[in-house]
Amino acid sequence: MTDIEKISKKSNDGRGGARENAGRKKGSPNKITAEVKQLAQEHGERAINVLVDMMENANSDSTKVLAAREILDRAYGKATQYQEISATVDLSLAESLQRIRELDQQSGK
Repeated sequence: MTDIEKISKKSNDGRGGARENAGRKKGSPNKITAEVKQLAQEHGERAINVLVDMMENANSDSTKVLAAREILDRAYGKATQYQEISATVDLSLAESLQRIRELDQQSGK
């Protein structure tokens, strides 16, 4: 057994380190997140009522708009934002591929 194999085996003997299928499954909330979400949901109806009251009774038009936007975001989701991106490329496909290979080799060092 090589030194690298010994180190690798030693560091993965069940104590610490990355292990296959270890830890919380992806997408499952941790205990604190679940508790905070539960507390927030208990106040959800009152919070919406506050926003509705602000939308209807605030003195400032900007406050009314912000409250209305918050209500709509929760009811329908936030509006999709699109961004236009443009670029000028002065390399041929072959030159681009060569440059990518060079960058890949540099990052592997």
